Amino acid sequence: EQLKKYKEHHGDLDTITDKSIGSWVASQRRHYKLMQEGKPSSMNDERLKKLTSIGLAMTVKRGRNKKSSSGPSWDEFFEQLR
Repeated sequence: EQLKKYKEHHGDLDTITDKSIGSWVASQRRHYKLMQEGKPSSMNDERLKKLTSIGLAMTVKRGRNKKSSSGPSWDEFFEQLR
């Protein structure tokens, strides 16, 4: 429910700034990866369907210093924090 509210407020789930929600999402993604690898995981098809139905991407593209179409590069974001 908190994830749905977060999405309603922020418009998407691309960058989660709330620490507790972000940690939970990271855990769900870890369990998804374990499930994909055939390892023990709390993720199952029903949970996966619920998460993806609200627009949560289970995999994220990561790259150093690459400009993303969804936002500023790491360096640009870091400069904004200074």
